[in-house]
Amino acid sequence: MKCRRCANIDKALLIAQSIETFLNENPDQFQVFYNSEHSTATIRLDDLIATIAKLKPLPTILLPKYFERSTKRNIYPIAMTNAMRMLCSTFKWTFSDKPASLDIAFNQTQVQANPSNKKTQCKCSVESIYFTVVRGKTCPLCNGISPFVPTASRISDVIPSSTLPTTSNENNNTGQSHTVENSSRVLRDITNSLRPPLCLAARPNNAELSLITRTNNMLSNFVVSYFFKILQANFPNILYQEFLFDFVKREGGWSQFVQFSRQEGHSINFLEQLRNCQSTCIVPICQSLHWTLLVRKYVGQSWIIYYIDSILQGSEDRMNQWSAIFNDNDLFSGTWIKLKIIPQTELECGARVCLLGLCFALSMLNAKQTGRQLERVQDLAARSRLLVSRICTDGNWSHQGWLNSIIGTPQPIITG
Repeated sequence: MKCRRCANIDKALLIAQSIETFLNENPDQFQVFYNSEHSTATIRLDDLIATIAKLKPLPTILLPKYFERSTKRNIYPIAMTNAMRMLCSTFKWTFSDKPASLDIAFNQTQVQANPSNKKTQCKCSVESIYFTVVRGKTCPLCNGISPFVPTASRISDVIPSSTLPTTSNENNNTGQSHTVENSSRVLRDITNSLRPPLCLAARPNNAELSLITRTNNMLSNFVVSYFFKILQANFPNILYQEFLFDFVKREGGWSQFVQFSRQEGHSINFLEQLRNCQSTCIVPICQSLHWTLLVRKYVGQSWIIYYIDSILQGSEDRMNQWSAIFNDNDLFSGTWIKLKIIPQTELECGARVCLLGLCFALSMLNAKQTGRQLERVQDLAARSRLLVSRICTDGNWSHQGWLNSIIGTPQPIITG
């Protein structure tokens, strides 16, 4: 069974391909569609969906609900939003000034995606520019190839050719080079089976990993992020979003981040999981060459947001700043509590954030008891660094016996 994200991506692919096929078969409507949008610097989602709604007859996959914003969150269905992103990549339109990962993934393959790149592109005017989903087919007016690369072709070029599904229409100008069913399998490969549980691209290089245990070496964003990705992959109660603080701060605050994410159709699953009382959200924050940590956890009958800082000077001001940025009465609601911990002895704040995030997320003790157990650990700085080094180097969770009194022996989920 596929996860919700993969199911939405598959549905988006089907929607985008059905629209592209329709435009291929109805060139007059393609010209109206393309000319109504191409002159806009940044495509608005509402305008693009309204233009799609004017196609007659609509592809059967496009249900009426796809053209309506939901009353609960005032957003279009995720699959429809993602399909619009795919279409923007096809027609080389800018969907957002702040591209999401899906935009980047689909745009970075434009150069190599068309196997006929040695042929001359269509030289027709904008009003009569040529579009086709058939690989190798040329414009009937100028004999040039279409400047647009269909969704299926772009997807097929981001995975090794040996894994592509075979087609009988590769050199047939009258048929599509990739069927909807085959392309759906291709995308499923990209999002699931072709990558391990933790994408290897997220792993810091060996040189960076070798520096983790060095005294007075501050851990980078990539090491800390990779550590928490490993924890999230092994323990279902841990909720982690890479660079969350940076995204929230960029948007001007939590409310703006939520609004932007819903409009753009990303981070939706993460936002939904914040309501789950079983989830513990970990937010590492690196500002002014110092790591601090937020741990949002459901304790008793209410949400608690623990603020953890290994430098006493300025910690009160930092907590006030972070609480103002994350101010919310809904998804990130909770009572803020500053935890008292042992001050750092060198620049181990990043390693301490990893250790403390692990302990406060997995410990069955209350916060004070967890803190007392940590105070008993000898040479906490070195222990923290060794913990991070071992887990990040292995790329997987490994039991830490010296933490038994705090987290016990948690059982990770079986991956792969």
